[in-house]
Amino acid sequence: MGILSRILNRRADPPRQTRMLEGASGKRWPSTPAFGATGSEVLAGAAQVRGRARHLRFNDPTAANAAEILRTALVGYGATLTSGAEETDSAFADWAAAVHLGELEGEIIDSLATDGEALIILRTDDRGALRLQHVPAEQLDESYTVELGGGRYIAAGIEYDADDQPIAYHFRPARPTDQYQTFRAPIRVVAADVLHLFRRQGAGQTRGLSWFAPVILPLNELSQLQDALQVTAKIQAMMCGFLIDQNGGATSPLGDGESPLDVSLEPGTMRVLPSGWDVRFTTPQQMAQSVELVAVSLRQIAAGLQMPEFLLSGDMRGVNYSSARTALIQFRR
Repeated sequence: MGILSRILNRRADPPRQTRMLEGASGKRWPSTPAFGATGSEVLAGAAQVRGRARHLRFNDPTAANAAEILRTALVGYGATLTSGAEETDSAFADWAAAVHLGELEGEIIDSLATDGEALIILRTDDRGALRLQHVPAEQLDESYTVELGGGRYIAAGIEYDADDQPIAYHFRPARPTDQYQTFRAPIRVVAADVLHLFRRQGAGQTRGLSWFAPVILPLNELSQLQDALQVTAKIQAMMCGFLIDQNGGATSPLGDGESPLDVSLEPGTMRVLPSGWDVRFTTPQQMAQSVELVAVSLRQIAAGLQMPEFLLSGDMRGVNYSSARTALIQFRR
């Protein structure tokens, strides 16, 4: 091919290259923000998510039921020791009864699921016996982040050494009688005396995230939907029908002395309407579709919490008991 032919056949614009990985491009993604590093995202939003999850857990019946299901499945009757040594097992049982270990475990699991983390400080009483103190997650100061030098630093109330290993926890002191949070200098507790329980979901995560995080919006929307459906049902139950003036010039269908706002129907009533008037009764058929929408929402929430839907809804209709028993066993594992 000659030089002149190559010049004439040359395209003005080179062909554009289009990304073929749809998860990285496309018109459907502009409204979906990207998720950053797990550690920084959790630190930025954990407190807000925790507060909303607590609100739902104590105010929404579905969320409260989910929290109790998780508590029952993970705790059961509480921890027991079966070492084979009768004396050791008996001593552990006595200690567990003295510190109310079963109730404490339920409280810890409830905090782990709702708040996303549980903090237990190991203490000893006057006799030297072990005592477990459950501390609310907000007392581990999330705003306390500083550089200490020599590679040591504090991130969200947790102190790390140069090898990124936690060596201490900084708790804000609080009293059970405090009605409002007041500033008090954090107290340093060595890591050996602290049990920090949370589900690690990514590298660099130092604080826990509520297990309700994926379903907070669906739970809130479902709660609003159920409120709206209940109000709609009440309105539809009160509304029997509507009188319609078909030609705009009909005479009043009411008798003398009757109020136009009081057209009621009693059992056995027969009312004759003048010409030009019609009655249209309410037909609340859309409620059936709304019930299906509620069921779909419950399945979505159950999937987000990784529990069987029939446990969350309490609806055993159409459930195969053998399959339900298998699902329940797998869930408790």
